[in-house]
Amino acid sequence: MSTLAFDTHQFVIDLTKADMPEAQAEALARHYANLLNDRLATKDDLAMLRAATKKDISELQAATKEDITELRVATKKDMSELRAATKEDMLELRAEFKEDMVSLKTELKEDITTLEHKMDGEFAAVRSEMTSEFAAIRSEMASEFNDVRGEIARLDQKMDHLEERLGAKIINTVLKTQFAGVVLTCTIMGLLFAILMG
Repeated sequence: MSTLAFDTHQFVIDLTKADMPEAQAEALARHYANLLNDRLATKDDLAMLRAATKKDISELQAATKEDITELRVATKKDMSELRAATKEDMLELRAEFKEDMVSLKTELKEDITTLEHKMDGEFAAVRSEMTSEFAAIRSEMASEFNDVRGEIARLDQKMDHLEERLGAKIINTVLKTQFAGVVLTCTIMGLLFAILMG
């Protein structure tokens, strides 16, 4: 560190001229000289400080560049790892989705099979019920046919009785009319029965 140019001799002379004892003026000059040298910066000090600051800034710039380069490398690495992890996650997600779809398809097939069995059972129950109802209708129709046959037999008896009492010509006309009605009724009943049976 360079020293500041301070003329202690002239300082002592000036103080003694102002009536200060010489010993006291010399002590004060020494203290001022030390104070100036210790506390005040010279041009050389500033130049050294400037050079040190430039060096510190250069070192800081170099360190910052290194840090940025390391950060870039680390960021690229992190991005690569993130891409790889994302790809793995996507593959796992696809695999899970496929498994879920297969499971869902299996459940749907099972549900459809269960529904088909249930519907087959319900159709069988409906068929059985319809068969029972058709059997009841056939039984009723058979009973009605028997009633109609009985009615025809009674009409035949009446016709025989009427033929005996009335003339053959009048009886034939009346009986044919009644008989045609009964035959028509029987024919209609037969058709209905055939429709129900078929």
